[in-house]
Amino acid sequence: MKFKLSILQIFLYVLVVLTPAYAAGVPLDYIVDIPTLASGQPSGYYGDNWKSLWSYTPPYGRKAVGVTLNYKNWTNHEGFRVRILMDGIEKASGLASTSEGIGTGTISCTGSCDLVEIQWQGLSATSVGSMSSLTGSTVTVEGYVASDVDVIAAKIAAETAAANATNANSAANNAALYAINAANNTTYNGQSVAYMTSMISYNMYPSIEKVQGKNGSTCTTGSSYIVVIASNPSSGVSYRVTCNSYDSGWVSNNNIVISSGIVSGANTATIKVRNNMGNESSTALTFFKI
Repeated sequence: MKFKLSILQIFLYVLVVLTPAYAAGVPLDYIVDIPTLASGQPSGYYGDNWKSLWSYTPPYGRKAVGVTLNYKNWTNHEGFRVRILMDGIEKASGLASTSEGIGTGTISCTGSCDLVEIQWQGLSATSVGSMSSLTGSTVTVEGYVASDVDVIAAKIAAETAAANATNANSAANNAALYAINAANNTTYNGQSVAYMTSMISYNMYPSIEKVQGKNGSTCTTGSSYIVVIASNPSSGVSYRVTCNSYDSGWVSNNNIVISSGIVSGANTATIKVRNNMGNESSTALTFFKI
C-alpha cells in the first residue's frame, strides 16, 4: 500500500527546481483583466462629480504598478471624460468629444498604489456619452523577485520538507503493513479477521428499498414506462428490468425506460439489483397501459 503525495511533490518541484531561476531576476508581475465596464447615460455626473465604474485592490503585500484602459464611445454627438486614479490621485484621463462621435480610445499610466479606480462623467449636463471598456484593459500587479538569500533559504526549507515527507511516507507505509498483518493474523474460532471480513462482504445482498413509476405513476398511455429504483447501497450496484419481451440488461442507471413489449392492461416488470459480489435481489412492479 502506497500513499501518494502529489500536491506536495508539485510544491517541492516548484521550490527546488524552479526557484533558482528567480535569483537571476526573472520578473513575476502578473496581469489582472479589467471586466467589461458600462457607464450608461446617468444624469448629474459632470464638472466635479464623477461616477466610479470599477475599483481594484491588489493582494496584501502587492502593489498595482500599471493600468491600461481601452474604451469606446457608443453615442453620436455626445461625449464623456474617463480617468484612472491610483490611490485617489488622477494619473491618466481621456475625452470623447461631441465631434468625434462613435469611436475608441486608450489611456494608460504607471505608478505604485494600493487602489486603482476607473471613473467616468459626461461632458456637461446635456452631453452625456455612453462608454464601455474594451478587451485588453488590464491592471499590472507587481511580483516578487527573489534574492539569492531568499532562494537558498527556500531551497533548504524545501529539501528539509522533502526529507520529512519521505520519512512520513515510509512510516505510513510501515504502519499500513503492520495493520494489514495484524488483521490477517487476528483469529476468532480459527478464522482470520481478513477471512471473516471477506465472507461478510461475499454474503451481503443489496436491499431494494422502493420501486415505482416516474413521479409515482402507475399507468401509461404510450408505448414506454419509466421505472425508478431505490436501493441500499446505491453505489457499486447494477440494475436490470424485464417486462414481457423487454430486457434492459445490467445497467448502472437506476431510472430504466421500458421502451418495448408493453401490452394493453396490466404489465408486470421484474426488477433486479446486483452488487459487485454478484449477489442479486429482486422484486416486481405492476403497471397498466390504458
